[in-house]
Amino acid sequence: MNHCNWITLPIALLMAVSSASAVAQSSISQNLAGKTSAGMVLNVVGSVELLHEGRIDHVNGGEQMLPGDVLSTGANAFAMLRFEDGSRALVPSDSRVQLLVSQRRHMRLKLLAGRVESRVTPVAQRAYEIETRRGVLGVRGTHFVVRDDGDRISLEVMQGAVSALTTGPAARPELVRGGFGATLPAEFSAQTRTLLPAPVFGERDGVLVARDTRRVTAQPVTNATAYQFQIASDDGFEHLLWEVKTLTPTFTLPRLPAGFYHLRTAALDGDGLEGLPGQTLAFVPRDGTLTSRVDRAADGRHVLAWEPQHADRRYVVELASDPQFNSLVTRRAGINGNGLVLAELPPRHYWWRVAEEQGGVASASIDWTVDEVDIVGPMKRPIRSPVPTVKR
Repeated sequence: MNHCNWITLPIALLMAVSSASAVAQSSISQNLAGKTSAGMVLNVVGSVELLHEGRIDHVNGGEQMLPGDVLSTGANAFAMLRFEDGSRALVPSDSRVQLLVSQRRHMRLKLLAGRVESRVTPVAQRAYEIETRRGVLGVRGTHFVVRDDGDRISLEVMQGAVSALTTGPAARPELVRGGFGATLPAEFSAQTRTLLPAPVFGERDGVLVARDTRRVTAQPVTNATAYQFQIASDDGFEHLLWEVKTLTPTFTLPRLPAGFYHLRTAALDGDGLEGLPGQTLAFVPRDGTLTSRVDRAADGRHVLAWEPQHADRRYVVELASDPQFNSLVTRRAGINGNGLVLAELPPRHYWWRVAEEQGGVASASIDWTVDEVDIVGPMKRPIRSPVPTVKR
C-alpha cells in the first residue's frame, strides 16, 4: 500500500460521517472489524485517574484502559499509554483523553483537554487517529503532539506525516509533514506553517552539568515567545518526570535525586505552536554536604580541595574523564585532610568527586559531591642559572 492510500482510507470514512463522532465510531467499527483490545497505562507519575463505567479509580500503573474509558492527569502528573502494536501516547499534566476504539486495524483516541504526544508504530492497514473538537488527525508511523488549550487546537509533527481533516463544511484534508505544525480553525482547513528550530544547549562531551544553582540555559531561538522544558528518566521520554514553561531559555532544574536525566526543550511561537525538540543528557548533582573547589599549588599543579565536615573523618576522591565516572583516571582513599594534589595529566576536561569514608569504605554514591576541573598543564617553573663555583 503506498503513502497516499493509508491517508485516503480514514479521510473517506470521516468525510462521510464527520457530523457526529458517535456515528463515525460505529461506522468505522463495522467496516474495520477486529478484536477489541485494551491500552495499558504505564509510567505513572503524580495524580492520575481513570473513569471506567461511571467509577473513578486512582491509577498507579499497570491498569488496562478499555474503549469508553477516560484518563485524566492532574497538575505535575504524567501517564504513558501503550497499545498492542507498540504505539504509545504520552498524556502530560492537566490533560484528559478518551479511548474510543481499540481494535486490530483501528485505534482512536479523543483529546478532551490538554495535550497528547503520540509515537505511532508503522503497521500495514492499521489506522491510528486522534479526534478533537474540530476534526480528526489520521496517521501511521509518526511522532506528533496535539493540544487543546480551550481557545485553540494545534498540531505539531516531529516526524512522519499527519492528515488533518476539520469538521467545517468548506474544509479539505491537509497533510502536515514532519517539521511543520498547524492550527485547526472552526470553519476552515488546517493552517500549516514551519515549526521553530530546536534550541541548542551549551554542553561538554554531550552532557549538560547543572551547577550549584541548578540553572541551565539554552541558546535563544528567533521568534520564540516561550519555552517548554521537560525531564525524563529515559531518552524516549516515555517516563516523563517534570515539565515547566518559561519565557526565557533559562530555567532551574527541580529537586530530583542526584544522577543522569534526559532534558528536552522546545521553543513556542506566537500562536503557541511547539517547535522541534532539542534534547541532551543532564547531570543533576546532589546537594552536597561538602564544599568543593579547585586550587593551584605553588609548583603549578592542580589541587582538588574541599571543606571537611568533621575533623576526624577520612575521604575518598575519584577523578574521571567522563561524567558517569566509568573511566577513572585517579582514585585515592583514606585521605586525612582537605585536598589532593594531582600528578601531571593530559590537558582536557575532567570530572571529580569526593565523599566521606564510613567504616573504612566510601559512603553510598548519593553522598558524593561532584565537581569539574579543566587541566591546562602545570605552570612553567622559572629557569634558574646554576650558582657558579669559585675555584681556588
